[in-house]
Amino acid sequence: MYLAAPHVFSTGLLEAMACGTLVVASDTAPVREVVQDGVNGFLCDFWDHEQMAQKLADVLARAPQLGHVRRNARQTVLRSYDADVQTRRFMDLIETSMQSRGESQA
Repeated sequence: MYLAAPHVFSTGLLEAMACGTLVVASDTAPVREVVQDGVNGFLCDFWDHEQMAQKLADVLARAPQLGHVRRNARQTVLRSYDADVQTRRFMDLIETSMQSRGESQA
C-alpha cells in the first residue's frame, strides 16, 4: 500500500515496483505518472478509506493471478526509471541546455 497525499512522490514506490511487488497506491497526479490501474499496479482514491480497503482486499484475494501486474511493474521501472536510463536522460538534458546556451551567446 503506497499512500501519497497530492503532490508527494518518493522512490519507495519505484523500489517496490522494481521488486515486482503488487502495489495499491493513491490515485494522485504524481503516482498516476507511474502506476496504470490494473496494468502495473492498482489505484484508489486517497480520501476514500472504504474504497481503499475494498481495493486492497480485492488485490490480496487475487494476488496469485496477478503475476502479469507484478512483471509489468518491474518492466515499467526498468524501462523508464533505471539509473542508466535516467543518467542518459540527464546527460541529454545537459547537452541540450549547453547547445542552446551556446546558440544564445552567438
